[in-house]
Amino acid sequence: MADDAGEPGWYEGVDPDDVGRVREQIEDGTADEPRNWPALAVESGFATDEDDYYDRLHEATTATTRAAAREAGRADDQQLKHSIRAMDDADRLANELAERAAEWGESLFDDVPGGLDGARALADRDPA
Repeated sequence: MADDAGEPGWYEGVDPDDVGRVREQIEDGTADEPRNWPALAVESGFATDEDDYYDRLHEATTATTRAAAREAGRADDQQLKHSIRAMDDADRLANELAERAAEWGESLFDDVPGGLDGARALADRDPA
């Protein structure tokens, strides 16, 4: 045996193809000291060899990182930041479009006000 002292590995009793469960084991598991995890994983049948162990570990840790990033992005403070940025973008874009409409309106009329009010006034006019 590679190392039979200490607690079981994070992969013990876990279907290697169940990435969600493997992820939970990685998130919740702890070890008091390092062990020869790859060799123990092969002995337990979790992995066929050391390369397979590291492939499975990589897949699970990548899934764990993605889930953590997704959860952090969904936090209330992050949602508030996203909504404020979206409102700022909408305001900036509305002003830019209003200015373009005013420039176009000046080619048809002499008395075109600027800004959003000017764009609204242009929308009510007949270009004929």
